Amino acid sequence: MLLGPLIAVIAAAAPGDTGLSERDVVRIHVRSPYKGQSAPVTSRSLIDVLERGLRQKTILAARAIDDTAQVAEVGGDIIALMKLARPAGETGRYLLVVSMLPANGKTRISAIVVDMDKGFELLAREERAPDAEARAEQDARFQEVAVVARAPAAEVMSDDEAAIYAEQLIDETLRPVLEQSRAWGPMGAIAVSGTREDVEIRLDGAAVGIARSGMPVRLFDVRPGDRTLSVAAAGQPPVERAVHVAGGETIELDFSGVALASRHERFRAIALWSAVGVAAAGAGIVISGAIAAGNAEPNDSCFTSEGQPGMTCPPTWLHTGSNGAGVAIVPLGLGLALGGALTALGIVTVEDDDEIPWVSMMVGTGLVFAAYGVAVAAEGGNPP
Repeated sequence: MLLGPLIAVIAAAAPGDTGLSERDVVRIHVRSPYKGQSAPVTSRSLIDVLERGLRQKTILAARAIDDTAQVAEVGGDIIALMKLARPAGETGRYLLVVSMLPANGKTRISAIVVDMDKGFELLAREERAPDAEARAEQDARFQEVAVVARAPAAEVMSDDEAAIYAEQLIDETLRPVLEQSRAWGPMGAIAVSGTREDVEIRLDGAAVGIARSGMPVRLFDVRPGDRTLSVAAAGQPPVERAVHVAGGETIELDFSGVALASRHERFRAIALWSAVGVAAAGAGIVISGAIAAGNAEPNDSCFTSEGQPGMTCPPTWLHTGSNGAGVAIVPLGLGLALGGALTALGIVTVEDDDEIPWVSMMVGTGLVFAAYGVAVAAEGGNPP
């Protein structure tokens, strides 16, 4: 089954595979017969048109078969070429074989489309025939079962005429086949913007990249259909958007109004709960000090502001030292309770989620000292 000395092999992977690029691979190999001659039509120009047309009109993308030595060895044996186009462990459904032959100063071009799923199914039922006669019969059965389309031959004299043939090959021969397998039609795109921090982007659960803070990202070559895109900052739950991607169109997703996560989330959480803890501790000190002062008796080592023993002290005059020295305990607790509460309230309601809450922390700290001084002064004492 020889199809000529110049063969372009295109293997189109079946739709349904996922990955960073959602295009299926089209594999191309060209072997030129024009050794030492001036070719009226260059194989590269034909391949360029096929690559561009497949990318614009289908979910396929072109890639060359790497092992040129093996391709040269098998020649025009379609079954052997099919095995090279889809080696074990890889996927692919269609094989487009384009034959180019010199013909009286022109180039004669023809093509067939092979459904490799049907071809490999046939080979699974019967091994490759060993002798030439049996192999010819097997090739005839293979052609009848696996060759699903044939492009009419044409003679061309220039690259421009070859380009027209390649466009007709895509539109008239390949299109009906690819429409049946839902591989016909352009890919779509999704544009992501408005992220205020670095986020991971996932499409239908598969990671596709990172969007840097404030930088828009465009996902090309997205398969049309109902899709789910999610973005998530480190350590945060994802934010999902359900979209319908149409071929040839770009879906715009703006996350500027969505709180994904703070860049200082961990620090803010520590500051918030620390402030709550300080407020709780301060309240505890106030309550404990008041109870202790209420239970105080004369000669209980409690002193007035002048340091005279033997008198019951008011609540604000419980001190950490003897003879009225040290810190007044109840005013200290009051300052801690108010300062911690104000800091926590500021972090939750006032401060920007993307910033470290410096203002709330400084105001809260100032309030600790202010409340302590005011409480001591109100009792007619002097803070140490």
